[in-house]
Amino acid sequence: MTKKFISLFKNLEEENTKNLIEKLLNSFHFVKSVKVLSHNEHFRTHKDKDVDCKVFFYKVKTNLLNFLSKEFLQQLKLFNVSCISLNDSIDVGNVFCILPNGTLILNLNKDTYETLGLEGKSSTLIRRSDRFVVKINLLDASFTETKKFYQRVKWCFENSLVTSFNFFLTKYNKSNGNLEELDNFGDANIEKVYLNDNYLCNENVITPHIEQILEQLTRSSDLKQSESTELINDLLEWLGMAAVSSDRIMSYDRVDSFISAYKVAQPNRIHNLYSMEATGLISVSTIINIFRNLCDELLLKKAINFGVLYLWGFRDSPVSFNQKEHGFNLTDGENDLVLVLSDAGDAVLVQVLGDLDEYSR
Repeated sequence: MTKKFISLFKNLEEENTKNLIEKLLNSFHFVKSVKVLSHNEHFRTHKDKDVDCKVFFYKVKTNLLNFLSKEFLQQLKLFNVSCISLNDSIDVGNVFCILPNGTLILNLNKDTYETLGLEGKSSTLIRRSDRFVVKINLLDASFTETKKFYQRVKWCFENSLVTSFNFFLTKYNKSNGNLEELDNFGDANIEKVYLNDNYLCNENVITPHIEQILEQLTRSSDLKQSESTELINDLLEWLGMAAVSSDRIMSYDRVDSFISAYKVAQPNRIHNLYSMEATGLISVSTIINIFRNLCDELLLKKAINFGVLYLWGFRDSPVSFNQKEHGFNLTDGENDLVLVLSDAGDAVLVQVLGDLDEYSR
């Protein structure tokens, strides 16, 4: 069952409000896809400020032993480094990630864990003990070549868990958030990948009065809980349709009501919608820059009336928000976020999570 966590904000022009939103965005480390949506052609001319052609990440293939090299540990100390494994499933396979704080998290199946030789804990998400989580603080002051625990981990990565993993990696400056080049990484196979943004314009889209909806949700003192729930559900349903450019919200749509009874909530209007989308490993610093640019377009330049930021997380990520354990159950592996902003300074932020997620419990 998918669960939603809703946060309402007003007075977006105040730094404290922006900081609260940025804190939530900063807690979401492993974003696979980002999409920015708005209604003004002006928005298109500023797209390079949002998903920049100079934004990049690395696709790497190597074994875990390279994470213990002096060169890599030095990079962890000086920069924020994030890694997320690819091509394996968190429900049956072995996955890992490295957080910007230097924590290596291994989420392993029972067979791999029992042969690994490192102590971990049973997954908090699954009753039966067939998944295990091992955490190693690579930046711990005692994690050095002369210490027993370092030597133990090294032995395990040399003799037990010797598999080469494919993973994405980003590295960015701790002070200014700028992306940095990856230095020497042993015998790893490294490919630098530039983020390509895909631009799309959908014409004549039936669009709800998003600014009015946000104002009602954030500023109306007499709004009943049932009314608030209905407004949010209507908004989220439309946002889902807009994310996939569904015909159901196009003015030309004449679908038989037997096939689909969906109607855009009243009042509504016709807009051209412009979007930019990019996929890879989107760094937190890039997401924060997109958010700040959206705020500028809305509040300072008054170029747009509303803006939407979609973030989709990796389904097989070991963690979701606030570094909470994440899992996958059949088709239920969501860890996503959508942020809707208006030029009046109102905002709604919705975190969407699958049932197998520690954050949602």
